[in-house]
Amino acid sequence: MEVNKSVEKPKATSDTSPVIDSDEDTDVILEESPCGRWQKRREKIRQRDVPGVDVAYLAMDSELGVEVVWNEVHFSDRTRFLAEEEEVRSVFDKLTKLDHPNLIKLHSYWLDRDSEKPRVIFITEYMSSGSISQFLKRTSQSSKALTIKSWKKWCIPVLWALDYLHSFDPPIVHCNLTCNTLFIQQNGLIKMGCVAPDAMQLHVRQCRESTRNLHYVAPEYQQGKPVAPPVDIYAFGVCALEMATLGFRSLGTDIPVVTKDLIDKVTRTLEHPLQKDLIDRCIQSEPGVRPTAHELLFHRALFEVPSLRLLCCHTLVRDSSCADSDLRFSSSKRDTERILAEVVHSNSAPDPCRQGDVAAVDLDKMIEDVRNGIYPLTTFRRRVSRQVSSVRGHGTVSPVVATVQADQTNGGSSVGGAESSESQYPPETRRVVEMSADVKPSDSKSAKMLTLMFRFQDNLHRELVGEFADSETAHGLVQELIRLGFVSDSDRDMVADTIADSMAHYGLTDFGDEKEKSKSDQPEDDSAS
Repeated sequence: MEVNKSVEKPKATSDTSPVIDSDEDTDVILEESPCGRWQKRREKIRQRDVPGVDVAYLAMDSELGVEVVWNEVHFSDRTRFLAEEEEVRSVFDKLTKLDHPNLIKLHSYWLDRDSEKPRVIFITEYMSSGSISQFLKRTSQSSKALTIKSWKKWCIPVLWALDYLHSFDPPIVHCNLTCNTLFIQQNGLIKMGCVAPDAMQLHVRQCRESTRNLHYVAPEYQQGKPVAPPVDIYAFGVCALEMATLGFRSLGTDIPVVTKDLIDKVTRTLEHPLQKDLIDRCIQSEPGVRPTAHELLFHRALFEVPSLRLLCCHTLVRDSSCADSDLRFSSSKRDTERILAEVVHSNSAPDPCRQGDVAAVDLDKMIEDVRNGIYPLTTFRRRVSRQVSSVRGHGTVSPVVATVQADQTNGGSSVGGAESSESQYPPETRRVVEMSADVKPSDSKSAKMLTLMFRFQDNLHRELVGEFADSETAHGLVQELIRLGFVSDSDRDMVADTIADSMAHYGLTDFGDEKEKSKSDQPEDDSAS
């Protein structure tokens, strides 16, 4: 298989945008991260979604060519900072592993001990479309109210993200859920701001110190009791009420502080009984009687049986044997007369549903929306307890997609059959989180086409496409991928197993046997070397 290692190009992303200060020479690079990947610009960002951040700048990801946010937290007490440095590292190590389509990604962090005041610097996604709070302010100027359908479409992703955080052991509490920290991307995807790092809460400004956000804070949190998931449920209830009433529009603009009495008053004005019941349950003063995020997903105000069309889209997206090209209906040849389903009647002929009855463009858009997490199957997710120390995201969306086309070129390196030599490429250190392999016929009679899709720990996607000879083995192909710096040696067995399974599925049974052979031969090869 011929491989041409080309530059990975980022896919255009749609993030949300805070308000920024416009200064001269805003593109000037003020500082770089120790690894050189993140470049801090002069532009300051006023709108910050993480409490305690002293200053935030617009920055550039020099590896993927996308804009990110450079957040800084300053510590005034150096002695205490040094004493709790390990705790800070532990918290941020866990936060960087969180991966959910409705959570803003925390890409990286590092500590700066050499500055006048010790700093924790962390990089987050740059959101450019605005928050729900901003949307509500614009919408409240019109006479139209938010439809119950739109309200559901906003609430479900928020609860899905909270359910993800609360399902860890111990649960992760967001502690900073407001309509200002919920963002809307251009494609309609809702994203929740980063989790507030608990390890810094004694050193930084608290969200509860701002009277503007006090109405989001649960009563037990204001009393200094331990933080638990019901705190997030209370905040969600207030957010849901604010969405339903377009930012408490009935209270007018002269209310300096939103109190609990005012919240109860506005709740009583809701006309939809199920909507009112859901919000009432969330804002109960006693935390023990509030429902969990998972229970709220099944509340009658939100729960709907997914359509067969939506279930099919999710099945296609999850199917590892389906490459991206197979999911583009508008660019593929379709038999418009092919019958996909029939509605059977007892006293008349069945009504067929043909492939031509469904617009290919509509199918393409829906599959893309499902891939981006806009239509999650929240009620089908398996409920499992996950250790925070080994967080592995189950989200299907990636902020950027990098594609490497490994086509057959003159002078390329052969994957499989090439002589073993010292690699001239830097080794891949990132671990593979998800992968798929697909074998298809090739124009050459003595070769097959192999498509590999990888998703790495930092949400980078890599696609490799190339031919391999019938005589090549899965173990040999993986060895060449490692040599070329496409995958880590730590993922050798997993990648080899996936390729071998795909070969066996295609009918190349010798390769399925080779998978077991390569495993048994591996210890002897190691000892020989």
